[in-house]
Amino acid sequence: MKKYFLLVMLLFLVATSSCFASEDARYVPIKEGENFSYYLDTKSIVFHKNSLGKIDKNRFSAWVKIVYSESGREKEFDRYNLSSKEREKLKNLSYALVLSGFVENERKISFKRELLYDAQKNLIRENKAKEENWVEVSPDSRGEMYLNAASDYIHKQK
Repeated sequence: MKKYFLLVMLLFLVATSSCFASEDARYVPIKEGENFSYYLDTKSIVFHKNSLGKIDKNRFSAWVKIVYSESGREKEFDRYNLSSKEREKLKNLSYALVLSGFVENERKISFKRELLYDAQKNLIRENKAKEENWVEVSPDSRGEMYLNAASDYIHKQK
């Protein structure tokens, strides 16, 4: 009976640890810091078709998760020059999910969507791009960090 119990417990631990491992594997750290931590959602990477209808490995989109500390949230509010009314609406901001499109070989990015959540995973605000606006990736920018992380992940999978 004792051996049966130990076997069941061992199987349970193996099963639950693989579940947690797959969730952890979904978000790969890009950069972790005192104010912000960035994670690439590896399960969200989607390759897009070119004008001929063929999958183009240079064109893809992916979600990035940004987790804010309290001081990071305040820095973000300052960065966007938010009014006190807007700050009040977003005072419980815990994390954001940002969807971006990339053209790797041209080093271009297009921000498509941003979802802002509180710690209870309630959607606080959603921002959508009205149209696809491709811009060159600026050096040392968040966009470059996102592009490099996604590209590095994709190339490691080959």
